[in-house]
Amino acid sequence: MKPKKQTTILFLAVFLLCVVGKTSEGKDFNQQDGKPNILFIAIDDLNDWTGTLKGNPQARTPHMDKLASKGMVFTNAHCAAPACGPSRSAIMSGIRPSTSGNYINKNSLTKNPILNNSVLLPEFFGQNGYYVCGAGKLFHGAHFNTELKGRGFDEYYPSKTQDLPSFEGLKFSSPLPLSGISRVADWGPCHPDVTLEDHPDGKPQIGRKRNCSGASCRNPSFSEPASSSPICPTMPLRNISIDSR
Repeated sequence: MKPKKQTTILFLAVFLLCVVGKTSEGKDFNQQDGKPNILFIAIDDLNDWTGTLKGNPQARTPHMDKLASKGMVFTNAHCAAPACGPSRSAIMSGIRPSTSGNYINKNSLTKNPILNNSVLLPEFFGQNGYYVCGAGKLFHGAHFNTELKGRGFDEYYPSKTQDLPSFEGLKFSSPLPLSGISRVADWGPCHPDVTLEDHPDGKPQIGRKRNCSGASCRNPSFSEPASSSPICPTMPLRNISIDSR
């Protein structure tokens, strides 16, 4: 994504949910060393379009609102840079663009010695005894697919050299391009027949759930699922649900 005149806030809504390993009744889930499992949810271009932040009256986000009601909400949060690559690099490294010099999407992450020599967020958890798994667009695409190649992750969906499934063949409700970008992927509503299993944003979440559930999930774990295109209502509400557990 290229920077535009109007500042786009990326990663404004990043929710960190710590599951402490015990239910409300105090049952132990056999966590190693008492370390909590951590779920890090990254959402691209969401801005404040949620029910909790009330940034857009059309936004209906009941599950995110429920999550926000159980934790701490930062209502004056800002991204480190108004572009995809620099803002993601800053979050994953803890280093601001003014320090690293990484200001635009075309800047390399691994050829930047300050960023490349940093301990990235997934590496930090791995070094501290966590099983680290991720899915979807966490880093800027080229940074992950051709440079980092899964660095710091034990498991990644679809793979450590591909952060998102292909958008090829995805059906939209109107002819492309919907946003003025000529490509097979677009920010706009999908065709009503499209299900969560069909969408490149849905596949990583389903894959992560299948690969890390029940006895197969290693504890403690640091899990990072990400969504890349939430700006418009891409999916009919009837197709969206979450496990209430």
